[in-house]
Amino acid sequence: MATDYFQQFSIQFAGLSDGEHVFEFEIGDQFFASIPNAVVPAGNVSVHVLLNKQPSMISLQFSFTGSVATVCDRCAVTYPFPVEGKERLIIKLGDEPSEDEDLVVLPRGEHEFNIAQYLYEYIALSLPLRLVPCETTGDESICDKATLARLDEYSVSDEATEIDPRWAKLNELKNPK
Repeated sequence: MATDYFQQFSIQFAGLSDGEHVFEFEIGDQFFASIPNAVVPAGNVSVHVLLNKQPSMISLQFSFTGSVATVCDRCAVTYPFPVEGKERLIIKLGDEPSEDEDLVVLPRGEHEFNIAQYLYEYIALSLPLRLVPCETTGDESICDKATLARLDEYSVSDEATEIDPRWAKLNELKNPK
């Protein structure tokens, strides 16, 4: 990651008093473009971070909302997809690493924590596995008609396929009349 750009996502916690503190971040196209091999190429997302500092740990509550550029899995058109979510992360200072993905252990003496990678992961993981906008929104005008026509041209219809007689006999056993 480009460390100079992502420095703005570092939270200095050493000088903060115990209690709650609020941080706001605006994530734009440069954020996503600065991440190598990013699944999300662009977007605009507002992030609200509530930091609760306690003597032995720091709790971070993330909430984000916005939209990111995604590619339709069916017709390959790029379109904005709305994202929103809430996540939580706990930071402790210590010497023993943690296997818990929601707990980060920083070495004693650290005074700041960069949240850029966590922000990207939270946003990317908020996307569904299957991105087909017309199924999500019901608006088929988003899809690329030429690509869909080409897919229909090469797709095999259910009526055209002949069932192998061996499978037909097995299906009779499975579904007796």
